[in-house]
Amino acid sequence: MIQENKKNLSKNDSVLNYFLLAGYFIFESLVKALNLIIPDPSNYNKKSSKSLKTNQTREKLFEKDANQLREILKEVDMVSSFEKSKLIEFILLSPEALEIYKRRERESELRKLTVIELKVLLKGVEKISQLNKAELIEMILLIEEKES
Repeated sequence: MIQENKKNLSKNDSVLNYFLLAGYFIFESLVKALNLIIPDPSNYNKKSSKSLKTNQTREKLFEKDANQLREILKEVDMVSSFEKSKLIEFILLSPEALEIYKRRERESELRKLTVIELKVLLKGVEKISQLNKAELIEMILLIEEKES
């Protein structure tokens, strides 16, 4: 009878140990999940002070006129730090950049044509017989720019 009780106790201890181990793993997982969800308060003070400095800098920049801001930006190569999507946005928002893009695209299209095809596009224009391909392309681009 004593041996049966010892076996039952050891089985109960084993089951209890498994439950305790499972509970420990659940607790640890919960703590890790909460650490991911809830921000660390020590980092919060750093972020809030950084955003305060950013806001102060923003206010000071708003006090400057447009020429002063352009002068600051002359020394910065902003475009090299832009991602592709930001570069596309910048080109689409800037009329000057958009014109440069359109000119380069048109120039690329014209390079695919032969000299004879380029001369056909310049029909009616004088003194083109001795021009090379690059000169013909440049002349077409100049004419198209004047027309637009």
